Amino acid sequence: MSNSFSSIDEDMPTVSDAFFRDIQRIQTSTPISFISSFNESKHSTTLSDDISNSSGIPIYRNSNVTNVDFIASVNDLASRHRLSDSCLWDLLKLISNILPNGHICPIFLEFKNSWNRTVDEVATFHSCADGDFFSILVEPQIEKIYRRHSTIIFRHKTEISLPATSDGFEHTLFLNINTDGVPISKSNNKSVWPLWLNIANLPTKIRSSFPNLILAAIWMGNSKPNWNEFLKPFIGEMLLLQGGTSFNQSINCKPLHLIVDIVARASIANIVQFNGYYGCPICLIRGEHDNHRHLYFSNEIRNVRTCRENDQFALEAETLGRPVFGVKGRSVLRPLLEIPEDILLDYLHQVLLGVTRNLLFSLKKAYFTSANMKEFDKACKEFQFPTDFNRRTRSLWELKHWKGSEFRLFLLYVGSIFLSNIPLNYYLHYMLLCYSIRILSCPIKSKSHREIDNSILAIKEFVKLLPNLFDKNAMSFNVHSLLHLPSQVARIGCLSSTSEFCFESGNYQLKSSANRGRLRLIVERFLRRYYSNFKANDDSPNAITILPEAKVSSAFLQAVNEE
Repeated sequence: MSNSFSSIDEDMPTVSDAFFRDIQRIQTSTPISFISSFNESKHSTTLSDDISNSSGIPIYRNSNVTNVDFIASVNDLASRHRLSDSCLWDLLKLISNILPNGHICPIFLEFKNSWNRTVDEVATFHSCADGDFFSILVEPQIEKIYRRHSTIIFRHKTEISLPATSDGFEHTLFLNINTDGVPISKSNNKSVWPLWLNIANLPTKIRSSFPNLILAAIWMGNSKPNWNEFLKPFIGEMLLLQGGTSFNQSINCKPLHLIVDIVARASIANIVQFNGYYGCPICLIRGEHDNHRHLYFSNEIRNVRTCRENDQFALEAETLGRPVFGVKGRSVLRPLLEIPEDILLDYLHQVLLGVTRNLLFSLKKAYFTSANMKEFDKACKEFQFPTDFNRRTRSLWELKHWKGSEFRLFLLYVGSIFLSNIPLNYYLHYMLLCYSIRILSCPIKSKSHREIDNSILAIKEFVKLLPNLFDKNAMSFNVHSLLHLPSQVARIGCLSSTSEFCFESGNYQLKSSANRGRLRLIVERFLRRYYSNFKANDDSPNAITILPEAKVSSAFLQAVNEE
């Protein structure tokens, strides 16, 4: 076998033998040698080293508010409302002018210098030929979430099927991984690629909230990340956390699944894209090229891939210098995950923004006249949507601008009502998709073998009828991937618990912080928001309350006091 794999795709980073030797060195190293190798920061403390045992100093004489409370509250306010630096500057000057003489209200520069030290404490900057990125320590963020939800994290039945706890540990925290490109400006080609994690042991609603997302790294550049360099610090830290956490020796952490869209999946798994031969990461279907499209006509599943076969194909591909059954070489995440079993199909992009979107465009083109669309819009306005839905379905005139949550609402709930006037055979065909995805999205029904079997039959019939009702070009990879969803749900859990919705929400939060495309500022504002203390269940969403139990970084407070 050659020492390195010559990539077939110029955009595909190579995974060399040297990379895996580095990973094996990390597995046998101590945490101290790992930090010295992957974290050039001079600080040995982390944000989890808080001052919970200190009550702070009154901000002025006889005040009930301490400097600790004040710092946490101002950070809370700035984070909630995404205040600019100039606005924060003016706010602190205003507060300083209002407070009595002798106060210790910090000025803006003190805040800024303190947060710079906080970023240096947990984040390390790396520069590559293709772009720049920050790697951020994961363990302090895991500790914060664990302590916040310690009463429920191991005491409820999750919607996801979790593996058994590792030998020698009382509990294991399982982590889902996600990454995706987010354009930050229309004036250039720069994009950011955040590496998100969430804790699968938590209930779906809790782990999906932004304060419970973990940012492990973030890349900025004009192209996709160099996965070898970008993921290397994260892989090293995760290998160490598999041997136990520093905040609780009876708990360790393990990656569980990679949840990404089909483009990112091919890059990370080091396989051909979905529009190439053997482009399905789940089975060995070859597909056919037709009119510049790669199509999958079978509605049956044959020859499902296994991790052992995938490893063999990867070694053969590196030896031959060409893909073998769609595999280009070893994946950068192979030390952490079983590939392809641990890479999940994406419900958001493939089912909602893929199959459902294309189906509605086809129906709109064939059966919706201008008069019908006006009737549809009128029905949407008159329809009383439940208050549980955060986003309502917009007009069909704006179909190309619909979000994933709108397609989800339409597919699972209102589409069966609004499409009742289309020809019966098309309506019944749509209901096959609606019925099957409704089953696979429900946490209760997804555990019933009978319901799973019914969804398999419905999906097979939907795929079989699609080219006859529409066009053979509709037989895309997204349609083929529907056939693999029932087995994934039976093995892992319902689609709603393994979707990308929560990570997309995190991407929006980061994008709103991408002022002038400055990567360090994005990281600083994330840490500022993440480590601020939010009051739970505020009567007013804009209310800012002084929190006596507020915890901030020891380095952050020390820097403020030194000033």
